[in-house]
Amino acid sequence: MKSVPDFFLRKVSAAIMKVERIHDYNDPRFSPKVLRQHGAYLANGQPCEVEIISADTAIVRGDARLLDAVIDLAHEYAGHISCFRDEKGNILRRFPKPEVFCLPLDAIQPSQFYADELKAHAVATFIKSEKDIIVPLTRCQNRFISLDGHTRLYVAARMGFDKVYGFISPADGYIYDFASLASFTFLQKQEIRLQRLITGGNMNFRYLGTAAAEGIPSVYCDCPVCSHARLSGGKEVRTRSGAVIDGTLMLDYNPDVFTQCLFGYFDARRVRDIFITHSHSDHCDMYQLINRSDPCFCLPAEQYTLNVYGNEAVGRLFSEACREFKMVHTEFHTIAAFTPVSVQDFAVIPLPACHAFEEQAFIYLIEKDSKRILYAHDTGWLLPQTMDYLKDKRCDMISLDTTMSFSVPEADYGHMGINCITRLKEALLSQGTADERTLFVCSHFSHNGFNVNGHAMTFSELSVEAQKRGLSVAYDGMELDI
Repeated sequence: MKSVPDFFLRKVSAAIMKVERIHDYNDPRFSPKVLRQHGAYLANGQPCEVEIISADTAIVRGDARLLDAVIDLAHEYAGHISCFRDEKGNILRRFPKPEVFCLPLDAIQPSQFYADELKAHAVATFIKSEKDIIVPLTRCQNRFISLDGHTRLYVAARMGFDKVYGFISPADGYIYDFASLASFTFLQKQEIRLQRLITGGNMNFRYLGTAAAEGIPSVYCDCPVCSHARLSGGKEVRTRSGAVIDGTLMLDYNPDVFTQCLFGYFDARRVRDIFITHSHSDHCDMYQLINRSDPCFCLPAEQYTLNVYGNEAVGRLFSEACREFKMVHTEFHTIAAFTPVSVQDFAVIPLPACHAFEEQAFIYLIEKDSKRILYAHDTGWLLPQTMDYLKDKRCDMISLDTTMSFSVPEADYGHMGINCITRLKEALLSQGTADERTLFVCSHFSHNGFNVNGHAMTFSELSVEAQKRGLSVAYDGMELDI
């Protein structure tokens, strides 16, 4: 009597066994690392784990009677894993090893429209280099279409990688038609459209500039970061700090507004309200407002009042500009800490910043419908009264000053570094200002910020260090739907 082949028995077993892949990140039945890898499974209701430990090997844990079906499903999701072992190192299953090759990121055509930010945070915890990103591909003329691994590709783009790894996998015919609809690449669209992370978001947030006062590259500087930025361009180049929400509410009015308009980051003609954090020149350039107020410079199609909000020091700069030039259809409003300002569909709450000790600098909490954004530039560690106000006010996005990177002391002079904001992140999580869904973003970078070895940091280096801590790194023009 002939014995029944093992592969046949496995197929029969899998057919009658219910195997479910877990997509939660807080399931106590599984280790956090396995959950972040999406290697958690329930087989007939019993927890089983598949932990990837190298480019081609995974460790499998669980009831031995259930593991064949789990391995089959895990291999479908991770076709580059050819060897599955138990915790003692014994080989449970082997599959043919695919040929893995390196290719440029911009040679890959995605077949998915969106990336999930929560999943991106999880994936980023185990990505240290380009070699950690291996995705299944199919060929299409002179390009490759990604069949899976879109979140990994998204993380690669955000970390500044220009290459990844892949392997050829069988594909259904529909994928080619679907991919034609998603006919942009991560790099060609500067990742912007793929960073519309939450479908139907209430606020569109865009970074206009992400640098400290000197910009990167600083015009007269030959330091390694500035020299690298001149040669590389792209995300390495940073203009002075500022942002716009829904295209109509502006945060700070920096000296690079003209350049940011030319780059297409925003349309200044749509802005109705400007909130200034403090009077320092890299955040407040009131003289640029003459470009909309003096008929010599501007013949607007629509006359409307542009409202500018800030502290008394900002008000004095506004008054000086008004004395020199006629500021028509432009009004200034002095604001106070903890006093909400209602503009358009927003509530904007000025909060005291730890910065600019000669004046009351602000950071801003912006609310719209059920969404909140905390914009914290420039500031050191948040003041006790600010932390108290933010308690239990869950924010969807928190943008934090990262001027000092790993410089020591990293929180002097009203700024923070990566280690400082990592600790602040934990403090905000513990008091209910943030949760696992909150997007933490680093911004306001200086060429004086260093890495752990005392060297100046590029965008790619910053991204690697930030991702280890569950942080994203902003770049000029970065757009998010919140």
